[in-house]
Amino acid sequence: MPPALEISGQKFGQLTVVKRIGSNNQGSSTWECLCDCGKICIAVGKSLRYGTTTDCGHLPTHCRRGHEFNEENSHIIKNGKQKGKVHCRACKRANRDEQKLKVLTHYSNNNILCCAWEGCNITDIDMLTLDHTDNNGAEHRREIGIYGGTHMYAWTIANNFPNGFQTLCSNHQLKKEVAGYRAFRGY
Repeated sequence: MPPALEISGQKFGQLTVVKRIGSNNQGSSTWECLCDCGKICIAVGKSLRYGTTTDCGHLPTHCRRGHEFNEENSHIIKNGKQKGKVHCRACKRANRDEQKLKVLTHYSNNNILCCAWEGCNITDIDMLTLDHTDNNGAEHRREIGIYGGTHMYAWTIANNFPNGFQTLCSNHQLKKEVAGYRAFRGY
C-alpha cells in the first residue's frame, strides 16, 4: 500500500485535518479532524479527499436565519450533491414569498404592488399573479421548461425581468382569458 498523503492542515468541507492518527482495519489512513461546529472527529483520508466526508456528522439545530430545525420545518436531502444537507422549509417559504413580491412589484404599474388592470386597486399578494401580456403563457412555459408558480418567479429574476409580463389580479386574469375565448369563438 502506498504511503499516506500528508493532508494535515487542509480543509475538506467543514473539517480541518489536525493530524494523522493511524490506519483503520482496511489499511486506510485515519485522521483527527476539527469540524466547524467545534467537535473533533476521526475520518478516513480517502473519504475526505473524495468529498464523501465533509463534516463530523452533526446536524445543525438552526438554519442561517435562526429557524429551529424540527420534523415540521426541515428536510434532509436523501441523495445527490447535497446529500445529508438540511433544508429549512420556513426559509424556503420566505425565499419563495420574497421572489414573488419582487417579481410582482416589478411588473406592477410604477413598481407599486397592485393589479396593472386600469381602475383595479387589488394589492393582496395572494390574489395577484404574473401574466404574459402576449397571451402566450403556456407556450412560453413549455419553451423554457417551467410549469409556472415559484419557478416562473425565479426564472424572471434570473433573466433580469424580461419584457412581456404584467401583474394581474385573479379576477382580471380570468376576465382576460374569457375575453380571448370569446374573440376566438367570434362572439
